[in-house]
Amino acid sequence: MSTVAMNELWTYLKSLSLSAGNKTWLAERLIESSRADKLTEADEFACFSGNWGDDVPVNEYADSLRSAHIEKVRDVETW
Repeated sequence: MSTVAMNELWTYLKSLSLSAGNKTWLAERLIESSRADKLTEADEFACFSGNWGDDVPVNEYADSLRSAHIEKVRDVETW
């Protein structure tokens, strides 16, 4: 949402005669929505952790990846 649209939304919300309870309710819904969005973003990368189907230790798997494409050699730092 653009800054202009956000400002228009804010102006609209201020024009409503909301009670303190209504404002609290709205704020809680916005915070809940924000937290849900953050969890969704974090879950997108969850598939990259853990076992990739083999019982090979991580260091051995990394070494095999480094040595698999010898024709395109470049320096790769070990960790």
